[in-house]
Amino acid sequence: MKGLTKNQGGIANMLAKGAYAQPALVPPMPWLSQKPPGRPSATASGNGSGVTISVQSGDRSTAKYSVQARYGNQWRMAKVAGAGSSNINIAGVPDAVAVSAVDRFGNVSAPMVLAR
Repeated sequence: MKGLTKNQGGIANMLAKGAYAQPALVPPMPWLSQKPPGRPSATASGNGSGVTISVQSGDRSTAKYSVQARYGNQWRMAKVAGAGSSNINIAGVPDAVAVSAVDRFGNVSAPMVLAR
C-alpha cells in the first residue's frame, strides 16, 4: 500500500493509465439488498465536443448513475456520477448511451438507452 501512496517507481501512474484508466462500479452486495433502484429517465444533446445527458432519478434509492457509451460495436463505461448530478457530460460523440441508476448496495437498474 505504501508503494502506491508514494507512487514508488511510478506504479500509481502506470495503474492509472492502464488497468484503472476507465471508471468502474463497486460490485453489488446481494447479502445486504437485492432490489435494484428504479430506472432513470434521461435525454441527451450534443454540446460541440461531446454529449450532455440530462438525467432524473427513478426513485429515492439512487446513489449514483452509471453512464456507458457505445462507439461502433464496443460499449465502455464513460462516467460514474453522483445522484446529485442532473447534467452529465461525456467526451466524444457515441453511437448510443445507456444510463443506469445504482443504489448504495451496488444494485443496478435497467438502463435507459439513448441512440442517435
